[in-house]
Amino acid sequence: MKTIAQQYTVFLFLFTILTAAQPVTLKFGTMEARIEFAKKNIAFGLHSENSGVVESLLMLTAKLAVTHPTENMTKIVSIVDSLAVSSTSAPLRYKAYIVSNICSDPAWFDQNDLKTSTIPDHFFMIAARRLERKMLGISSR
Repeated sequence: MKTIAQQYTVFLFLFTILTAAQPVTLKFGTMEARIEFAKKNIAFGLHSENSGVVESLLMLTAKLAVTHPTENMTKIVSIVDSLAVSSTSAPLRYKAYIVSNICSDPAWFDQNDLKTSTIPDHFFMIAARRLERKMLGISSR
């Protein structure tokens, strides 16, 4: 069982990898290696009992899907779908549902305000509005 501090450290490391402007040259020579490492850690972290960590990783999952739409995220999406159905937390179920939709059609959510949002509540509010517009057919891509 990881402590909250360890889980938060994993989150900060993942966030740094995914959003760093400068290439990480220590362990990861290529973007593919960084993405694979991030996906592995996201999949691990989504099983956390800390809802804040899971919420942040859901946001990172959505950003990864939008930023790298051709990336195979089957394992992560499976975990997200499971959270959307079986999480004991209603807010996490809703946020997982939003992320599942983002992963299924990342091009629809490819907007700068989603990519640059760093606050999970703000991110999910923007994503939920975009999902609502998609479901109601209010706007096109």
